[in-house]
Amino acid sequence: MRLFLGLAIGLLGMGCAPSRGLVMYTAERSPNALFSVATADSVIAFTFDDGPEPGNTDAVLDALVEHDARATFFVLCERAVANPDLMQRMVDEGHEIGNHGWQLQMAVLLPAARLRADIARTDSVLRQYASPTWYRPSVGFYNRGVRWAAEASGYRIALGSVYSGDPQTQDVDHHVEHILGAVQPGDIVVLHDGIGDRVTAPEILRSVLLELARRGYRMVTLSDLAAREPDRWRRSASE
Repeated sequence: MRLFLGLAIGLLGMGCAPSRGLVMYTAERSPNALFSVATADSVIAFTFDDGPEPGNTDAVLDALVEHDARATFFVLCERAVANPDLMQRMVDEGHEIGNHGWQLQMAVLLPAARLRADIARTDSVLRQYASPTWYRPSVGFYNRGVRWAAEASGYRIALGSVYSGDPQTQDVDHHVEHILGAVQPGDIVVLHDGIGDRVTAPEILRSVLLELARRGYRMVTLSDLAAREPDRWRRSASE
């Protein structure tokens, strides 16, 4: 069971497009991680990993401004240090910043002390801009040790419920169709703004946000979304 769970979560983080059944199966067995929120409100949280990256992140921010949407950016700290103007723009435009570690590496492979140091080192940089509360382990794999390291540093783990697999293909129409066909109230959509020439998030956003707005959805930050299920997080804090 633990092996299957680890593989399932890993598939999510590696950018594959798992079925909702797999996501929900994984979420039910990971009560301390945020995958989605049970709400009747027409709200969705868009999240972006692996940035900030000049050009890509700028275009994502432009698309969000155009549609008055808010999002959460899980930044790699080495890229945050290299791009302070983009970090400041995220905050100034009302977006949330999440901890994604210092660089791309599997959190589950790091010794406990090193992992906590990585989270803390990243946190010290991010706090120059905001007060982050969400941690998403790079590549998506996590286990009890990663959870404990995150929580000991004052973080909650956040994954997602809608993955289009955008790092694997530049077929924008495929991503748009997948997201629009899968998304439901309370979902967390995972895209990437920091994958170099393969980034498709700006093109995906322009089509998806337009249609979601037509359907009556609002795009909010992870913290705004999680606030719709406060009792769940009070319970999980004591588990």
